Amino acid sequence: TMVVSSFSFVFALFLIISAHPLIIIVLGHKWLPAVPVLRIVSIYAFLRAVTQPAFTLLLALNKQEEVMLITLVGITAMFASIIPLTNAYGIVGTGASTIIGILAMLPFIYYHAFKNS
Repeated sequence: TMVVSSFSFVFALFLIISAHPLIIIVLGHKWLPAVPVLRIVSIYAFLRAVTQPAFTLLLALNKQEEVMLITLVGITAMFASIIPLTNAYGIVGTGASTIIGILAMLPFIYYHAFKNS
């Protein structure tokens, strides 16, 4: 888990820092509006990589109801924020709402993971 988290952090940091030149090299100048989106997706991917092992642990312990409730918390937070953020910030706001969903799940994920491990 620590190896995956470390690799994910380094890769996400690389994408966040180098998003601008990377987009120009791979996709061209007309895709520059995608730079903030790539940064948001990088943060989301890192958070998913960090939280997924806890979900796997809970499922291995037959705690499907806890996983469902935690996921419901994340979906609720995402849905509550997606329309206002999308209206205010466009696709970047939509991406931010996915991060809000994961951040809302974090305390519940780790509480249940540590409680059951």
